[in-house]
Amino acid sequence: MSALLLSLMFSLHWINIFQLTSIDTYGITMGDACAVSMILFALYKWIWLGQPLTFIPGWISTLFFLILLSEYTSIINPILSASTTMQMQFLKTSTNFLYKWLFALVFITGVFTEKDAKKACVFILYFSVFINVFGVYQMFARAFNLPFAWIEINNVTVGLRNNISMDGLKQLSLNFDNFFRATSLFSESSILGHFNALIISLITVPYITKKPQLISSHIHIITILILSLIGMLVAFSLTGITMVVMVLLYIVFIEQSGRKSMLAIVSGIFGGLLICIDRIIDSILNTSILELFFMRFGGIYNVLSTSGGGSSSIKGESFFSRMETSMQGIGAWFENPITGLGAGCLFSYSKTDSIPYTDALYSGLIGELGLFGFLVFFIFVILLYSKVISLSKTYASSLSYDTDFILSLSPYFLILMAGYGLSGYSWITFDHWTYIGFACLAIISVYKQKSLPLTEYYLVDGSLKDKMILFLNNSKKNKQ
Repeated sequence: MSALLLSLMFSLHWINIFQLTSIDTYGITMGDACAVSMILFALYKWIWLGQPLTFIPGWISTLFFLILLSEYTSIINPILSASTTMQMQFLKTSTNFLYKWLFALVFITGVFTEKDAKKACVFILYFSVFINVFGVYQMFARAFNLPFAWIEINNVTVGLRNNISMDGLKQLSLNFDNFFRATSLFSESSILGHFNALIISLITVPYITKKPQLISSHIHIITILILSLIGMLVAFSLTGITMVVMVLLYIVFIEQSGRKSMLAIVSGIFGGLLICIDRIIDSILNTSILELFFMRFGGIYNVLSTSGGGSSSIKGESFFSRMETSMQGIGAWFENPITGLGAGCLFSYSKTDSIPYTDALYSGLIGELGLFGFLVFFIFVILLYSKVISLSKTYASSLSYDTDFILSLSPYFLILMAGYGLSGYSWITFDHWTYIGFACLAIISVYKQKSLPLTEYYLVDGSLKDKMILFLNNSKKNKQ
């Protein structure tokens, strides 16, 4: 049951275009259904079965609670402003954050095991086959007006986030002549790029760290990897490319492995394969995606190298608008440097055009939660990473396969979390806290396996199940 819940959550939360229902302006998706089920499952274990909440001892757990405190400390500015609009927005955003924090609490308290996490990783690898096959089809479908080229979005949160009317709202995708960026079942191409950065990492990291692959069939693994690389190509996502580059840089400069020398050879093979695939796409659509990538990178470099004097040759380039909103977040920080403008209240920053959020996690955090919130989260992530590395060096060779595997992936989960934060305000997204949760899950798994002391708290004095059984037995005796 626990493995199924985690597997469905890990895969389905990416599909944010469909809502099951909505509460005000928050669309409840399949990911929300899975997340709530996970929280209820945790309550079942804590209350009905009487199992403890298991925390990592020390500052990691303390800082996790301070993160929640920093979110609510940021209410100071909305209260002092006497603005009803700001206070209502703070209430909405902080409630949303509390929900995501409780979701993360399920991971951080040891409800799920390393076996559950491994099965979830296997599940999403197979799930990616459908996502990427459909994404490739969608690219051609949009060029030739085939069925399912565009999927209508009914999630009100997506419309509100992009400030677009819900009437006939469809997936966001720029086109370059006959090439339309693929989105698959996601709302925009950058999510497909992020998704494939995760899939590529789940396959690449075990190879580099000399761990067995999640899937024993070499044919399956190679097929999934090729489809993910193609999915990354047709998504035309700078976000996805940045995340993959960060993972590769970590492998090259930090990872201790004798297989790093093979990385260049393998990369060359798959690079050649992508060139062949690009040629095929070019022959059909008369557009080379690789050439577009070079134009995109060249355009960005041209603008940056001339301090804004140059121009990008890519229509609708989002890099500079993301930079602009990020700078606005930093500018907003000077308004209230300690506790920030308030959760969700960046729109109140008066020196710029009103924006609902920044396009980067870090500037958004320091703008909304101030230096207090930013430092608490930053130190939390540093300590979490340090603990993962420390345990890996000390115990890796003596751990079970499942624990060792998830522990070896944990630094890369944190890298993916940090990479996505460069181009998206991921503070109240499931993937942000799932990455952190998997790292905490791995640490707790090591502690349990090596019989290291953990901090335990009980919500109830004895399981409700045992009390119910005792009550029923006593009732039967009284009747007799």
